[in-house]
Amino acid sequence: MNLKWILTLAFILSTQSAFAKPIIDSSLQDLLKHPSVNSEHEIEVLLLYPMDAGSRAQSLAVDQEPGQLIKRWQKDVRKMEEKVFREMAFIRRPMTDSLWLIHGTKVTCTINQLKSLAESSHIVAIRDLKRPVFLVKNHGPHVSAPLANVYTYGLHKIGVSQIRSQRPELLGQNVRVGIIDSGIDPTHVSLRGKIEKFYDFIGTKKETPYDDNGHGTHVAGTVAGRETSGKEIGVAPESELYIAKAFNSGGSSGESQLLKAMQWVADPDGDPATNDQVQVVNNSWSMAGDFSKSEPDEEAFCRATQGWLALGIIPIFAAGNSGPYASTIGLPAACPTAVAVGATDSQDNIARFSSRGPIYWRVTRQIKPDVSAPGVDIESARNGGGLRLLSGTSMASPHVTGAMALLLQAFPESSTDQLIQRLIESAKDLGETGLDSKFGAGRIDLVRALEP
Repeated sequence: MNLKWILTLAFILSTQSAFAKPIIDSSLQDLLKHPSVNSEHEIEVLLLYPMDAGSRAQSLAVDQEPGQLIKRWQKDVRKMEEKVFREMAFIRRPMTDSLWLIHGTKVTCTINQLKSLAESSHIVAIRDLKRPVFLVKNHGPHVSAPLANVYTYGLHKIGVSQIRSQRPELLGQNVRVGIIDSGIDPTHVSLRGKIEKFYDFIGTKKETPYDDNGHGTHVAGTVAGRETSGKEIGVAPESELYIAKAFNSGGSSGESQLLKAMQWVADPDGDPATNDQVQVVNNSWSMAGDFSKSEPDEEAFCRATQGWLALGIIPIFAAGNSGPYASTIGLPAACPTAVAVGATDSQDNIARFSSRGPIYWRVTRQIKPDVSAPGVDIESARNGGGLRLLSGTSMASPHVTGAMALLLQAFPESSTDQLIQRLIESAKDLGETGLDSKFGAGRIDLVRALEP
């Protein structure tokens, strides 16, 4: 187990005993203090409980069956819910939705009930679920037409063209890749037949895959698109896609939908006994806001990425497009256990829009992003057919996700931590020597990462 994850986990677990009453979002505090608010007014909130240190720490340190961990976490959450609601002695129990991945519960409660929850010693934090989350906005193309090469420059830059020649069997076969985004166009020739499972987390609840925004289709093309019209666009074209549509046509979502999507990819069929959780997830989305007054254990998204790692799922996140200013990386990329990805151009320059680190929590400081990848003028699948160019860290992260799919195929016995370290340590160092707040460890290099 890598020292970085040991220290991160040790810090998270050490903070849990310090909470007597839950930390409450300022928006909820204002609501509780407002004299004109009806005490029976209902609101949705997220309760985060102290995590079971034993199960989480042990799962990161040794191999355990994911299904066993999921069952244990589900049991832990049920016990916490019983304690919380029993001590409150509600006449009417609030509507709840258990979120075992983060050791929490989504609750629909009245203001009076929220006041009681705010006094519970069994709760670490109470979060406002109205915080909006957005897809990392695309930047338009910087060139007038697609580049006329067999491989997109992004694939060529990270070494895919060389790997295809040296190891043609490495195409991501049998690797399960999750994508949480705006959906996918199942009729696109480069993506047809590649969707293993699809779930719609927005209001329409359609069963047939679709994408009413286009962002998800472009991302999926870079991860796993097959060659079309003589152009190679996908890093791992034989990988299996698990698509969670959690963003609407305008590219927005909510914390509740995303947490459910993150839990879904950890157990797509809802049966812990079956080994169907994905192995790596692409997340080209971000939530803005100041988290310098909190710690990772108090943020649901950080708990989710930690849970993914414990289950053997690698979390890849776009760093965001708020550069060139410092400390502009938002959640969940800012989480210690998330792999944050910055964007580079065809000349290995950092993209001006690429969000920078460092990350400041209440007590801790961390250098981010972790790595970078091509994200300027990336050619990939267009909704409705054909190809188009887009720019953004949204376009960089699927290069890393696809690269990780090839590493998962090449090194099936390696742990998630070993694969992440392999990708980071093999990156081409750019900018300042060593880890820096623009490039992270540097632009990923698949040829070096795949060396024995």
